Amino acid sequence: MLCLSIAVSVPAHAETLDEAFAIAGQQDAALQASREQTAAAREQLSAAKSTRLPSLAFDGAYLRLDQAPQVAVELPAVLQMPPLQMALADRESTAYGLQLSVPVFTSGRITHGIRAAEAAHDGAGAQLRGSEEDLKLKVAQAYVNVLRSRHLQELAASSVATLTEHVADARNLFEKGFVARNDRLAAEVALANAQQDELRARNANELACAAYNRLLGRPFDAPVVLDELAPAPSSGALAELRTQAVAQRSELQALGHQVDALREQAASVRAEQWPTVGLFGGRYSWRNDRLVDDTFWAGGVSLSWKLFDGGLSGARSRAYGRQADAADAMRRDAESLVRLQVQQEWLQLDETWSRVAVATQAREQAEENLRVARDRYTSGLGTNTEVLDAEALRVKTQTGYYDATYDNVLAGLRLRRAVGSL
Repeated sequence: MLCLSIAVSVPAHAETLDEAFAIAGQQDAALQASREQTAAAREQLSAAKSTRLPSLAFDGAYLRLDQAPQVAVELPAVLQMPPLQMALADRESTAYGLQLSVPVFTSGRITHGIRAAEAAHDGAGAQLRGSEEDLKLKVAQAYVNVLRSRHLQELAASSVATLTEHVADARNLFEKGFVARNDRLAAEVALANAQQDELRARNANELACAAYNRLLGRPFDAPVVLDELAPAPSSGALAELRTQAVAQRSELQALGHQVDALREQAASVRAEQWPTVGLFGGRYSWRNDRLVDDTFWAGGVSLSWKLFDGGLSGARSRAYGRQADAADAMRRDAESLVRLQVQQEWLQLDETWSRVAVATQAREQAEENLRVARDRYTSGLGTNTEVLDAEALRVKTQTGYYDATYDNVLAGLRLRRAVGSL
């Protein structure tokens, strides 16, 4: 597998972290689901707004009676005749009409319903932003893992090269009788162990590349060429970062919108206990041969007031209110956790930056220590153990440097996520 993390003598574009964010954002199924949820909330808002608009409806019916309805007409008494019975309608008739209805007053039910839908839509948008930031952090972690594993693989390869040269020196000195056979054997064992470490480092790098490619929707064995990331100190006071986090974190915003939506729903349901007034008008037709004119216009005012519903509306309203209180309590708890998370990542960033400074100096000293130990050994002034110990110290120090560097990079990214600015 070709898995590189920075373009070095390779005619390929080094992918930046922002480019990785953009690609992953188009490929991630969970993020797509969040987008669909936001779109659904937008449609719900449109539906809520439509309830305050006029509605036009067509109604039709067919009626068949067991007998034609009749009306009795009383004749003057002087005629001394029984009442005259006349058919009022046919046994079969059809009726249809086109009616326009407009809500005029709903005691706030429609208004609160729209506000609830707006809050739900804003909450879905906040959740989408949170999902985007979570995905960015996952991609960033995979990105950094590729960079770290590549450097550790290079370090393992350099250790193999160093020990290969030392084995050659030990064999040459042994053949000349300057050192014991044990020196050659110890150097060869150290080389074999370093070769095993290189194999493990190569596999770790390939696995890191595969994990990165999966997040970007690519074949697992696709080439990976990444731009380098540099360590950096903290860029902000802790108190300011906490304030920013409380104002910007999408999770807190989503919970706040959820509280608003539930309270508006409670008000909307509570309004069902009060009157609603509307206007209606339309053209109606009753197909009946007994009528002189079977088509007419009509209009009026409608009033609806549910005087008693067994406490249903009140109970539903209180239930929404309780849910709003629960969501508000969750928001307060989440705010406390956010403040703690910001402090944790801020301290981690400060710690890793200090480690980078120490490790940078130590790696230079370890390189010099190895050079001196090898010179002493080839000059007959040092021992084989000194060389092997110096190489082991160099590998450990270099590993510590890369760990400090990329721990710092990750701490910076996690701090940005904690603040809500990733």
